[in-house]
Amino acid sequence: HQSRHKYFRENGLHASHITQNIGAIAASPILAKHLNIEVGAPLLSLVRRSFRQNGKQEELVDYLSAVFNTDLFQYQMDLKLD
Repeated sequence: HQSRHKYFRENGLHASHITQNIGAIAASPILAKHLNIEVGAPLLSLVRRSFRQNGKQEELVDYLSAVFNTDLFQYQMDLKLD
């Protein structure tokens, strides 16, 4: 399986800017039911917006919203610096 952005690049869509917000939320009744957890249990919320440059303006090309069970989720980053 490959990353979303690798797939986009291979299909001609090149993101020039990405914003990502990560935060804690409490499980709503609907989320709790789908994740088989208690209502109010802590969850991790992730929202990612990917943009491409379109002339002088940025254009939203991808929106990802996901919720993760904190008991099962691990976040890892590998940053390459110049």
